[in-house]
Order: sequence, then C-alpha cells, then structure tokens
Amino acid sequence: MSLIWNRLIECQQEIIEIFNKYATEYDEPGLAHFNNDTWVNRVWANDNVRRAHIDVVDARESKGLWMMHVCVFPVLNNDGPIYGFDVISGKTKMTGAFHDFSASSGGEDHPMVEGYKEAVADFIPSKQRQLPEWATNIFTDKMLAAGNVRTEEEAVAIIELALNNLRAYFDEIGEFTGMGNRDLTIASQNYYCHNQQQNPHTPRTMKSLGLNEADVDTLAATTFYVSVVNADTFQLKADALLTTDLDGTGFGGYASGGTWKGLTDFMVSTATINANIKIFPRVKIAGDGDGAVAIPEIDSGGINKIILLNKGTGYNNAIAEVVDPLIDFNPGGTESADVRATIQPIIEPKGGHAYNLLDEFRCKHFSMYGFITAEDNTKIGDKNTYGCIGIVRSPTFKDMTGIPTWRSGQANTATEPDVFDNRIAIITDDYGRLNANSTITQVNVNNDIVFQAQIHEIDETSNTVFLAEYVGPYRNNALIGNGDTSFNPDLAITSNTGQRITINNPINDNVIYSDYKQRTGEVYFMEDFFPLARTDLSREEFKFVLEF
Repeated sequence: MSLIWNRLIECQQEIIEIFNKYATEYDEPGLAHFNNDTWVNRVWANDNVRRAHIDVVDARESKGLWMMHVCVFPVLNNDGPIYGFDVISGKTKMTGAFHDFSASSGGEDHPMVEGYKEAVADFIPSKQRQLPEWATNIFTDKMLAAGNVRTEEEAVAIIELALNNLRAYFDEIGEFTGMGNRDLTIASQNYYCHNQQQNPHTPRTMKSLGLNEADVDTLAATTFYVSVVNADTFQLKADALLTTDLDGTGFGGYASGGTWKGLTDFMVSTATINANIKIFPRVKIAGDGDGAVAIPEIDSGGINKIILLNKGTGYNNAIAEVVDPLIDFNPGGTESADVRATIQPIIEPKGGHAYNLLDEFRCKHFSMYGFITAEDNTKIGDKNTYGCIGIVRSPTFKDMTGIPTWRSGQANTATEPDVFDNRIAIITDDYGRLNANSTITQVNVNNDIVFQAQIHEIDETSNTVFLAEYVGPYRNNALIGNGDTSFNPDLAITSNTGQRITINNPINDNVIYSDYKQRTGEVYFMEDFFPLARTDLSREEFKFVLEF
C-alpha cells in the first residue's frame, strides 16, 4: 500500500476522533443510503456546530483512487467561518488537496479566519491549483489549493495543517455562538453552498469512481453542502420538534445521541402533499442524569400536558423549562426572563413507585384487604384452626422451580407464590400414634431440645403430619451427618404422650419444608385472635388499618 494512502486513512480516523471528541454523531435522515463498504458518509453536531460531515470514497482497488470531503458549518447564530478540507489521491500522488476557513457572516476579518491565514502563511505548495470563479467567490485569498503532491513530506504537511486547524476550529468556534445575525448567517451559508454546488469536478470524479450517477447527483445537490433555506426547504425561526414524518424519514427532533436537531438544521427535499405537521417548543431538562426527552402538548394556544418521550437514566433531581431554544439553558441566569413555562419534573423514588408506599405517600394510615378462599385449599390446607395473622414485607422464598409440591405432586414453576403453606410436612408410618394439637419433640444425646413443633393436621391418606409453631434449626433440606440434628433418625422424635415417631426413609424425600424462608422479610403487623376453623368451603376475609 502507498505511503500517501496510509497517511490519508490515518487522517480520516483522526478527523472522526476529533468529531467524536467535540460533537455527537447523529443519524441524518436519508444519509444511510450513501453508506456502504466503499462509501462513507457520517455527520456530527453540537451546540456550536450545526453540521460536521465527512465523506470518503475508497476506490483504491477498483480505480486506484481515494477521495475525502470534510465540511463543518457553525450554528446559525454564530458568525464563524466554514471549515473545508478536500483530497483526491492516487497511489503515488495527491492530484488535489484543498483547505480553507471560508468566511461566513463574520467576513474575512473574523478572528478565526485571520488565525487560519496565519497558520497556513508559511506553506507554499509545490504546485498551486488555479481556482475557477465559483471558488474565488467563497474561498479566502489564503486558501490551500495544492496539485500534483508527490512527496510524502508535502502530503504530511498538508494533512497536519488540516488536522491542527480542525482542532483549533472546534476549540474556538463556541466563542462566537450568539454573536452572529441569524439572517445574515443563513444568507452567507446558503451563498457558500450555492457556489460549491456549481463545482462540476466533484460529482464527475465520484461517478468515474463507479458510484451510482443518480446517487452522486443527489448527494452533490443536497448532502455535501446542506443549505439552510432553498426552494425545497422551509424554515422555522426557532428549533422545533416535528412529530409527524414528512415522508417516513423523520426530519426534525432529537437525533441519535440526544443532540437536538430542529427543522432549521435539515433540508426537506420532499414532503407528502397536505401533510399534517405539529411543531412544539423545545423542553430542556437539566439534572444529575441524562437522556430525558420531552415535548409539550399544545391545546388552544397553551400547554395542555408534557409528553415524556424518554425518561432517561440516573436522575435523582431535575429541573425542566420550555424556553427559547436559542438561549443556553441556565435557569438561574438573567436569560431566564425568556422562559415560557416552568415544569415540575416528578422523579420516581428509588425502587420505583409503590416500592415504599409509606414514604412515597407520606401517609399516617394504611389500609389493606385480603382473603383466603376454598380455591386456596390445595396450597394451604383446609383442616383444623389458626389463630394468628400477620403482614410481612419483602419475604424471601426458595427457588421452587421444578420442585413438586406436597399436595398436588405437580412441579412448581413460580419462585414467589401468592399463597403458600408455612408448615413443615413429615411423612411417617407412625402417624397413628399422634394427635392433632399435641406437641412433638426431638432431643439430642444430652437431652437438649433441638426441635419442637405442634401437630396442626394429620392426613391419613398420605401418612403426612403437618407441623406448625416449630422451633429449632431450620433447613430447606433435611441434612444428615454434618452436625444438623433436625429430624435426625438417630435421635428420638417423641410425642407429648411419650410415643416414638420415625420418619420414613429417605429423610430428604419425607421432610417437606415451606417455600418461605424463615426469618426473612420485615414484620409490619402480627395479631393473635380466637382460632378460626378451616373447611373445604371456607372463605376468610381480612381488613387491616395500620397507623404509623
């Protein structure tokens, strides 16, 4: 590969890096059509630059040529110059290299133009290209126009000048935002674009490189040099959001990366006849997060509501205002006199709405209602009585997926059940020795109680004993031989009548624990009451009013 080509490709990457550093890349409507393996078209923008464009045609393999076009326009209230850099190069020489800070509404006496002239004053190309009339209309008298650049030294010098001047352009252009007359800037930039479009060489060269002729004509007329206003465009005096696409291409609004792009920043080449277009003022949002985008809904000349297009991320605080989009967003500044409306953003609390109702609603009383029906009997049992009820916030459950329940025998699929049985179930052929409401106890060799529970229900059809009010070591699985003495068959389990109980083997299959992990969650409320009897037709309703 040629050394000149190598350096030009490095230059392309450095230009992209500079654009990325200073601006935000966005998806300009229709531009994707002009991107493929050998043709690159990308655009950027920031608060001071309405459009930074790089175009590269890589026809080294097919035609032995490489071509790049770079152009940067300031925003319309900025009187700074227009940056331009164009190169076409064969393998052994640059056939043409052109670079300038073309004057806009600030004229050739603008400080940035004078700074450019000083930067290039000492460079004299080995061959000076003669400029046609359309070029002399818009370029400065110090425009760099080199032809037949054969040495790497001269090529590198041109490239370094263009890169250094591009960095200086972005560093300085912001100083002049707000200093330009909008109408004069529009006229100046349109004059520049009009003359550039008279250049027959660029489209002719691109066609010779094998690009589609119709695409080249469209690109040269509309994309290389984007006029602010022409016969095919319309203009708004302030940035606005176009909510209805003109032809499905989505002109106007927020481009990718969150950069605001109003209709003044786009050329609308086609529009659906009788299209309905809604234009809204710009909503500016500031805070400690990013990405929030909103528009106001206008009804009868006033703001009816705010529509949040993107809630963004990371916001703990935020302020929002509908303002003149040409004014920098500074609610505390004097320019805020131009504010049209102040908006009160409502940021959801950590964890989301309803995560902590008491804190979010600032309430003193909280009402809850619940019920248990006969349909729940398959999960919680329909025998005996219960005399305690409570409210637990954020309980934890074991992963039940694939684990059969003791009643249905069907594999569970949920991990957080709406209704669950908090009893321990043991399967023992000795169930006939036990009585409901009696107590069973397990002691170790030192006669210390390691487990104790009340017998709540005996299911004779399944040899299952259900235990409640249990104390002692709790495990999701009965463990053997590792120091856990709960339900260890080597230790006696006895009833309050002295009857010895043996759990059926294997122990792990015949001790069934609750889905609820004991001692998890925060107890909000607990109350004992006169025992209620459950039946297969029971329906118990509960109403709570809690005061905090």
